Amino acid sequence: MSKAIDLTGQRFGRLTVVERAGTTKGRQSLWKCKCDCGNEVTVLAYTLKSGRTTSCGCFQKETALKFIKKRNQFLRKDGTIICLLTAKKSKNNTSGVKGVFWDKKNQKWRAIIGFQGKRIYLGLFSTLEAAAKARAVAEEQYFQPILDKYKDENSTHLKCDLFKDTSNNSESTHFKCDLLEAQE
Repeated sequence: MSKAIDLTGQRFGRLTVVERAGTTKGRQSLWKCKCDCGNEVTVLAYTLKSGRTTSCGCFQKETALKFIKKRNQFLRKDGTIICLLTAKKSKNNTSGVKGVFWDKKNQKWRAIIGFQGKRIYLGLFSTLEAAAKARAVAEEQYFQPILDKYKDENSTHLKCDLFKDTSNNSESTHFKCDLLEAQE
């Protein structure tokens, strides 16, 4: 068994080791640390030395808040989630056209479009091509003015993907957005 190394006074990211705080039941060294923000935390030695723990949690909170603030700045404009206007179709889409699906009850293609929190019914169509054309016309009518208005506003963009969650015997559509920094 090796002797524990004294970490007192050493810095690991935002944490400064104050004193040894004992050992765990598994005989791992615990150290009391003071964070730059003023909080005190007790941390396992190996997480300090490996770089896994570098703050009391404040760094993660700050980073998350910055991301959320930046994301929200770009996410919703005029009541519309801009990135969803250009998002790829859902992986579960069987028609190949966003907003177009087979209506089993009516035995026709149904076209819809979502805009500013509302679902707009575009109609039932005998052919997929007709439904796709109705969707394209609606995208031009509803989406294009917003996309044109905000296209050059910022150099940071969101990439959004739609996916369906079929867990818990319910089917709901969700979206995941990733913040992308523009290449210069």
